Amino acid sequence: MQKLHTYNATLDGRQWRHKLVVARDLLDDVHEQIEIERIAPVAEVAARARLRPLARFHSAAQHEELVQSVLKQQGMALDLRHLQAAAAKGITSLREAEASRPPRPPPARLPAGLGKGSQGKGTGHRKVAGASRHLLPRA
Repeated sequence: MQKLHTYNATLDGRQWRHKLVVARDLLDDVHEQIEIERIAPVAEVAARARLRPLARFHSAAQHEELVQSVLKQQGMALDLRHLQAAAAKGITSLREAEASRPPRPPPARLPAGLGKGSQGKGTGHRKVAGASRHLLPRA
């Protein structure tokens, strides 16, 4: 009887998750999310991954607003650190601080075929032919 209750609880959980996906229209967003992760900078992908567990507590629009807010705050923190470093060097004007800022490199992106969502083919690692799993030589 206990096994039957456990099985019913599993089915109830599965049905609850299905309703959540349908209610939030998450199934159609999967392809869009894969595309976003493919072309987004690595820092943005990392922020989205950290915030993903919170998505179930918001609507899709609210969650996207949260992600954008966090990304904006990260950018502001980076700017603040730069201005503090400029102040430590004795720079007092904003114009001089901006001139002293090194040019920003282009945002790092994940290589094609690597990372989560790359057409379900894993992380791009392949087993090398003839490679042994044993690290120590056999006696």
